[in-house]
Amino acid sequence: MDFMTKAISFQLLKNFTIAHLQNYLKIEVMLILYNFDSDKKRIFAASF
Repeated sequence: MDFMTKAISFQLLKNFTIAHLQNYLKIEVMLILYNFDSDKKRIFAASF
């Protein structure tokens, strides 16, 4: 692979990883809120 191809591949991988982590964290936070709040249905609905 030449330099440009490597650079582009790295950028795509980085973007994909960041997006994946953001989705994962959003789900984690949602589950934490769902588990700790007594009014579960309200929190769960507000998350979407």
